Amino acid sequence: MREIMKKAEFIAKAAAKPSTLAEAASQKALTQNQIDLALKALTAALQEAVAAGERVDLPGLGVFERKTRSARTARNPQTGDQIPLDAKNVPVVRLAKALKDAVAATSA
Repeated sequence: MREIMKKAEFIAKAAAKPSTLAEAASQKALTQNQIDLALKALTAALQEAVAAGERVDLPGLGVFERKTRSARTARNPQTGDQIPLDAKNVPVVRLAKALKDAVAATSA
């Protein structure tokens, strides 16, 4: 079974990990609360941009964008009836090669 990391665990791990974020936290004395606020701000800005149709490229993480899924006809598997589905906007994420490589290296 997959483990799910909660936001608080992620923030604590980010603050403790020797990375750019942890270095910035130690140099500027950022607290976990400040890191939480930065994460919330990043998430809100990402949601706003993608909802507005902008493409957001975060190097090392991936590309976030909005795509329009065209209208189509689906089928109810129990009854076989056709169901019309309207066109809608959906978020799409393409993960960065660096992230894919990091995950592949640990799953060997």
